[in-house]
Amino acid sequence: MIKRIRNTILYATVLFVCWFLFLLLRSYFFLIALIFFGSLFLYDIISLKILKNNINILIYNPKNAITKGVLEHISVGLDNHTIFFSPNLYFTLELSNEFYGEKAEYTWNIPLYAKGHRRLELPVRFQRSGKMIISVKEIRVGGILGILEAKQKGDGQSMFYVYPRQLQRSMDAREYGGLKEEDKTGRQEGTRQGNHFSEVSGIREYTPGDSMRDIHWKLSAKKEKLMAKEHVILSDTNQTLLVELADVLYEQERCIEDVLELLMNFLQEYVTGGIPFEIVWWNQKQEFTEHLTVNRTEQIFSSLEHLMEAGMYKDNFLLEHTWLHDNPRGERYLWIGMDGDVPEGQIVAEGNGKIIVRTGK
Repeated sequence: MIKRIRNTILYATVLFVCWFLFLLLRSYFFLIALIFFGSLFLYDIISLKILKNNINILIYNPKNAITKGVLEHISVGLDNHTIFFSPNLYFTLELSNEFYGEKAEYTWNIPLYAKGHRRLELPVRFQRSGKMIISVKEIRVGGILGILEAKQKGDGQSMFYVYPRQLQRSMDAREYGGLKEEDKTGRQEGTRQGNHFSEVSGIREYTPGDSMRDIHWKLSAKKEKLMAKEHVILSDTNQTLLVELADVLYEQERCIEDVLELLMNFLQEYVTGGIPFEIVWWNQKQEFTEHLTVNRTEQIFSSLEHLMEAGMYKDNFLLEHTWLHDNPRGERYLWIGMDGDVPEGQIVAEGNGKIIVRTGK
């Protein structure tokens, strides 16, 4: 507004000077200048009235998956169906994160060219995961003189998801089966490089073809013959993963992103390892638990999208308590959330998110 007032005063001053010099010097040069500047104002009136209803801004859906923290580009299409142009086109985009319930507005200023289509690549970097909706909130076209302005509401919209980033270190999916190394009993297998996704079910005498990693060296030395561990493949049965989407504060910060990042890596590692598992979460909007079996790469993103649609809630352990009430069988499961203190212990922590093994008892 201040800029428009300043331009109005400047424009009126120019007109007055041209008129005064024309009367004083009787020079047609100043008369022509007066007519020229006067016609610019007339052009602004006509062009803005026509442009107001003939500008379209479209937002294209991203072609590739968008990852949190990575510089991406949003494609915006600009159509001008008239022969008029403007040095100043302002359009405001509203970015809404449905998962967090947050909104922000950003305004861009670009020149508007006469008659044609223009495609813009706007750089953005999303700091949080979630379901994103980008919409054109307002379009403003400024006149050449910077005095007049035409406004219209935008109707372009795009919806997409921003996925959690991968952690810097690779997480071995074997860590998340609730397995501990107990050399004395040989009942459970630790996480060692090269082991299969399996659990030790017993000890037997070594047979040709067994992996050297499966040899139980302590027992072999005691019995003076090679003994090997016998495995049961974990992928024979689905693993259950409870994802707690509680919006819990840790040192006054919302740290659910840590949980989503852990979950992202967990999904990738388990799918890569060929271990099918079932994800369970609480749908806050519908107020019931949902589940999805994941065993293919494309289902990783689909499961994350379901979680982002479900929304967050304030009551930590709400999902776990509900699931235990509905499934009182005492089976082992994995729990991903913001906090937890169980006898089985913490398996991994990254930031403030945790993956913890629970027995369900």
